[in-house]
Amino acid sequence: MPEYLLAFVLAAGVALFVTPLVMLLASKTGAMDKPDSRKVHKKPIPRIGGLGIYMTKKTMDDVKYEYKDGQNRLTLIKKL
Repeated sequence: MPEYLLAFVLAAGVALFVTPLVMLLASKTGAMDKPDSRKVHKKPIPRIGGLGIYMTKKTMDDVKYEYKDGQNRLTLIKKL
């Protein structure tokens, strides 16, 4: 069980650290999606959110996604 906890803490830590940096990068480079009549959001939002997901995926040894029984299941694996 401690291995799973460490993997979770590591992945969550990377995501929490990287997300604000990616948002700042998007703001500084102009990679923002501006609201208009077709959009739901009311203020500009970053368009490069996939970068944070990519960096989290690269930190883990394996990332699996599964939709089963009406639930999303994300499995992060880090070999210690």
